[in-house]
Amino acid sequence: SPELLYPRSILAFVLTLEVAYGFAVDVDSQQADALALTEELLRKDPANSFTHRLASRLYALLNRHSESLTHSERAVALNPYDGDLMLTYAMALNLAGRSDEAIGWVEKALRYNPQPPDYYRQWLMALHFWAGDPVSALKSLRSVEGALLPAMLYVAIAVLQINGAHDEAGSKIKALLETQPDSCIGSAKRLFAGYEAHLPLDLLLDALRDAGVPE
Repeated sequence: SPELLYPRSILAFVLTLEVAYGFAVDVDSQQADALALTEELLRKDPANSFTHRLASRLYALLNRHSESLTHSERAVALNPYDGDLMLTYAMALNLAGRSDEAIGWVEKALRYNPQPPDYYRQWLMALHFWAGDPVSALKSLRSVEGALLPAMLYVAIAVLQINGAHDEAGSKIKALLETQPDSCIGSAKRLFAGYEAHLPLDLLLDALRDAGVPE
């Protein structure tokens, strides 16, 4: 039923995350479906912080970064103690060129969650890397306990390579190719497509090449 807003928001979020983390089979179709659902949800329940979080993630994927930041700010204002909303706000800040603020919000999310999801630390690693601090990125990577998300695996390889941990970088590449045999520089480019103006992608891609990721 169209009136069942929560399951529809979960569906839109799943579609968005599959695109964001490289699991989508048909990127354009999933983005279009997620966008239609998200805009419907925003009209019907504009005070829902989860919907604004969803909108922020989706608009970032669509390179609508000003709207992404607006919705993430709204989400945090509506629910200021939710760590996931803080993380989404950090992502939007990073794409707005405000990396130091972004890192601060992830650190705040970690403080607010006694047992935070592992992806908080993965994002902290990525934000330090994008901010040009590979040493802090490596420290954050060392604190990650679970399996890395596909996009984060590329960042982790670059972090290890830049810090001189070449054997570990090679092991991560082996793990990447075992789970995703088609992984290559081209797939990394596609995964981060649209972020060229906001993130130092050349640094990432050069480090991946140096580590031995195939073209």
